[in-house]
Amino acid sequence: MAMSGSHLDAGVEELVRVLRGYRVLTRPRLRDAVDGAEWPDGMFEHALKRAIKQGRVLRLTDELLEIGPHER
Repeated sequence: MAMSGSHLDAGVEELVRVLRGYRVLTRPRLRDAVDGAEWPDGMFEHALKRAIKQGRVLRLTDELLEIGPHER
């Protein structure tokens, strides 16, 4: 399923919003916190990759994520 840029942007915003409250989360916990299982197929991973590429989310390890420094 193709996702529009606006859907991905909304996903990125939701990831950042949740991570602001926690600062550091595991990937599974972040997915649960944003109800990522309810998102269209692949959208959680695509939004997370975009957020990491933009520097809005930092990948500390394969499973551990932190809010980007400019988002705090």
